Amino acid sequence: VGRDENIRTNEEEAQNQWDDVVFKIMQQLEEESGALGFAEDDEVRSRGWGYNPADKYTYLGLVEYMRIDSNVMELLTPSPRAASIFSYCGTSSITEFTPIDIEDYVSPTLGNTPKKLHHEPDEYPYLDLPLNDHVSWEEKLEIALEMAKCVAAMHGNTDGPIVNVDIQLGQFFRGKDGKIKLVDFNRAEPLLYDTKKEEYCKWRNGMSPDGSLRAPEENVDAGLTEQVDVFSLGNVFYTVLTGVTVWEGYDLSETIRNIVEGVTMPIDDIFYKTFSSEVLAQVISLCWTY
Repeated sequence: VGRDENIRTNEEEAQNQWDDVVFKIMQQLEEESGALGFAEDDEVRSRGWGYNPADKYTYLGLVEYMRIDSNVMELLTPSPRAASIFSYCGTSSITEFTPIDIEDYVSPTLGNTPKKLHHEPDEYPYLDLPLNDHVSWEEKLEIALEMAKCVAAMHGNTDGPIVNVDIQLGQFFRGKDGKIKLVDFNRAEPLLYDTKKEEYCKWRNGMSPDGSLRAPEENVDAGLTEQVDVFSLGNVFYTVLTGVTVWEGYDLSETIRNIVEGVTMPIDDIFYKTFSSEVLAQVISLCWTY
């Protein structure tokens, strides 16, 4: 009994020390980013790190997100369209080096705010020209094709479809092998199979706090399938084509209302004037058809 109590005490002390380390790390993240580094709940604050599935900024929440991310990445490691993982522990992982951020390349501006390239508003009226005209139409189509292959690697997984649930431009990087890859899987959902109905089961994910990049069914908390990734991929393709984030300039409530009611972002006529741009514009429309 005494031995068991000592073991329990040592385990509690080790856990308390680990909680202190994580708490300090999260405080530092909060100071650096200005974002809240831990859960709002007062009990969680006072007791350390409880688990709230809706809040990834709790200790166990971060561990759970890393567990999902790492296990899915391991399943997809045979595919060149997912970043390979070598090891992970706690809230850290060692993965393949992917040096080129596709978002920085195809979306150099946010509206008329320069990121890496500068566009003058008078020189480039909104959508009169693509804001990323440094990328050729043909290259944009090739980039979109590579991105589609990344999503196909998840949906075509041999053990059953895996839904990313968070497809956005910032998830795509180009590796040293020259291939575009998905690098983030912490919201992924492997689909369960119903042997009686002989179909994959839908699941619900709760309402997203910012559904501007989400599919209509995600914004009404309906049953979800892998098609949510296809809709979001259309949003990504839109930025690849135009250099503009989908629904840029719209407030959130108007954006969500449009998405839920089936209204899609208009694609300017200029993007139907060459073969490559027209193909990509048509693909975007197909992604948004549900």
